[in-house]
Amino acid sequence: MKYVYVADGAELVEYDTKGPTIYGHPMAAGAMAVGAAPFFKTNAYDPTIDPARLNAFSSKGGIPILFDQSGSERPSPLIREKPDVTGTDFLDNTFFGRDVTGPIDGDSFPNSAGTSAAAPTVAAIAALMREERSLTSGAVYDQLESNALDVTERRDEQGGVESVAAGWDPWSGHGFVDVEGVVADVFNLRVAETDVSGTPLELSWRVRSGVSIQSYDIDFQYFGEDLRDLADSGPSPVTFSNPGLGGYTYRIG
Repeated sequence: MKYVYVADGAELVEYDTKGPTIYGHPMAAGAMAVGAAPFFKTNAYDPTIDPARLNAFSSKGGIPILFDQSGSERPSPLIREKPDVTGTDFLDNTFFGRDVTGPIDGDSFPNSAGTSAAAPTVAAIAALMREERSLTSGAVYDQLESNALDVTERRDEQGGVESVAAGWDPWSGHGFVDVEGVVADVFNLRVAETDVSGTPLELSWRVRSGVSIQSYDIDFQYFGEDLRDLADSGPSPVTFSNPGLGGYTYRIG
């Protein structure tokens, strides 16, 4: 007998096995079940956390599937590796949820929480992967999982922090989705700021782990004019003459 109570305010007074609670369509073999970590408990927001800390309510996988498609009992229970990955929740939107107040969130937009918010976050990343790389759905799943960053902490029900197993685990799956590691080979293209007119500028970028690129073609555009060649370069960074006042766009290939 499996009992899942989906609401706030319940208190488990005995037999707290911390058992699995992922059921229904996230358990399907072709679905990607997503755990949830709040944006303010990720390394991008808090450098003391690496890479993310799960919410206390993020569901645990491991419910055995006892029957096959025809309703016949399986010779042995099937246990799928769910969840698959972890995504970010408590994100801003225009109408849903309630605003996180205080220094954590510096705007008045409502923040959407839960695995139901983390799942579309990962879906948006998957859409960028499809757009950038023309991948199949299976390849998207594989790369999201193989590039995920291992999560080893979760917030427990009492407000403390407890460890979860390294590698795949039934709390975080394969880990926290690494956006930069799956969307593009070259990313984070930026120009170093300077307050001195005529000072050479430095253009830098990052390269996805495991990718070997020998040379780069760098173009620039002045306002809406045609793109022009700036430099052919080796690894980041590259220094070039300050082009002066104006609106410039830089492109790397």
